[in-house]
Amino acid sequence: MQIVFRYYLYFAFAGMALVFWMLYFLLVLGIFPAPVEPACSLEPAGCPPPSLFMQILAPLSIFGAIPFTALVFVFYRQWVRRFCGKKAD
Repeated sequence: MQIVFRYYLYFAFAGMALVFWMLYFLLVLGIFPAPVEPACSLEPAGCPPPSLFMQILAPLSIFGAIPFTALVFVFYRQWVRRFCGKKAD
């Protein structure tokens, strides 16, 4: 029975990771699932290009968030194994 509960906790982590990545795409990267017109699109000059800082920060945040998600899962897995009574590897 403990193994079933353990896998429920692993599936819960996968669900939380999916929600995190959906919010990350929307709020940090600005990737929307439907076409969205930015507020500045009605300006005569159009939207200004993103700053150099934002152009550098976007790829760095992606390449940082992917390993961070994997690292959090490693520690989460150790916690789940301790919580369910099995000694961690």
